[in-house]
Amino acid sequence: MAVGQRLSLFKPRLLEIQPTRSMLVVAPHPDDESFGCGGTLCLHTQQKARVDVAFLTQGEMGGSFSNPPTDFEKQRLAQKRRQEASDACKILGVNQYTFLNGRDSLLSEQPDIYKEVLKILENHRYDTLLCPWPADAHPDHRAASQACFRVLGEYSEKLDIWFYEVRSPLPANCFCDITAAIGLKIKALRAHVSQGTELCEHAWCLGRYRAVQLSSANYAEAFLQISSSDFLRLLGLVQ
Repeated sequence: MAVGQRLSLFKPRLLEIQPTRSMLVVAPHPDDESFGCGGTLCLHTQQKARVDVAFLTQGEMGGSFSNPPTDFEKQRLAQKRRQEASDACKILGVNQYTFLNGRDSLLSEQPDIYKEVLKILENHRYDTLLCPWPADAHPDHRAASQACFRVLGEYSEKLDIWFYEVRSPLPANCFCDITAAIGLKIKALRAHVSQGTELCEHAWCLGRYRAVQLSSANYAEAFLQISSSDFLRLLGLVQ
């Protein structure tokens, strides 16, 4: 891909809500779907777009445990977080959600989990795939992104890829005004009770910061948006 083409991929633009979209969100843990793109998901589901979520893990390591945590502690938290995810998905208007039962904090040791994501894509033929961006600070988020890379290498249909941010800011080229949905986004985050209140505080702050890029917005979410074909060219995997 020529330098000019690469630079054009990073030209900022406003995301348009399209009710015909069919979207799959890959979330490493319960709460990533709400924090990273919850407002954008709400705006789409309110327009009757299809939004599904694939949770790679049950988030069983996301709590205060003994050291090391017992199997009972992990199982109890996993059950709680599954219910929290269900509650959050209802708030966001998610059509269907699936748990792929990867091991929390160990996704990098489970490269074959991409096959489960690929199976979901092939069964439903989504046109948009959302996943954490590859340089996120959390190792499970980076592993989730790597899983999506493997999916793209085998998936034959065209896809729009939207990388979202959770632990680290990304070099965004697309912004969604979520001012009208910030209340539902925060409500969905509050459904993840086991994760405390800091998630909401961080989401408020990040939303306000990202709104700087949009003159008329009070809150926004940022994405690095790229087509699957351009993404593979950027990686040098295809000509």
